[in-house]
Amino acid sequence: MSAAHWRKAMNSAAAGTALPQQRPPLRVVEAEPDPYADSNAPRWLKFLWRTLSPRHVLVMLALLVFPFVASPFLTFRVAAQALALGLVGLSLTFLAGYGGMVSLAQMTVAGIAGYTTAILGTSGTELSLGWHWAVVLVFALTIATASSILIGWLSVRTEGIYTIMITLAMGVAFYYLVLQNYSVFNGFRGFQRVLPPSVFGVNWRTPVPFYFLALTPALAGYFFIKYRCARPSASRCRASATTRAA
Repeated sequence: MSAAHWRKAMNSAAAGTALPQQRPPLRVVEAEPDPYADSNAPRWLKFLWRTLSPRHVLVMLALLVFPFVASPFLTFRVAAQALALGLVGLSLTFLAGYGGMVSLAQMTVAGIAGYTTAILGTSGTELSLGWHWAVVLVFALTIATASSILIGWLSVRTEGIYTIMITLAMGVAFYYLVLQNYSVFNGFRGFQRVLPPSVFGVNWRTPVPFYFLALTPALAGYFFIKYRCARPSASRCRASATTRAA
């Protein structure tokens, strides 16, 4: 009998012998009236009314004004990189919140995309191939997605601490592969000066454009995670996540 089947058998046996516990009654919270419920207003206006609040507007204004009042160091080195790393952390929140899975291979997928960009694109290292940035972007997204699918396929039959350990093992294996391979990954020295290209006449290497370059996918990822289950099937989504976590 496998470890997963043994745990399920033990849990079902324990659930059968446990005494039923009385749950507290659920508190009903009245929803705020929707003035557009019976009107012919556009769908986007109804969506904004149901989802936006004053704090969303204040946060959005703060994000838009920040690079124009902060120093270039805070804009480029702190805020922009925090947004990029926050997007990686958001993927972990998505897996843990909606799927009940904890993965430690998130930075591995991000590293694979970064190395693909450095190897196929332009950098200060001679190993780079110097391809056009649009082609490099497609290859980076494709290879990173394929790598994440492979990691998920290898760890899909695990749960709990076993998922954590197998994803950690994959991350460590990729880490030591990169450090010891000099013909492709340039070993410990890596790739220097991997800079964004100049597109539409804008130099994305400067602090303010680079900040907005990082802000756009970060906001897109946030809204995708925030509102992907904001539908009538939201209760089923949360119930499925709770069942997997248990």
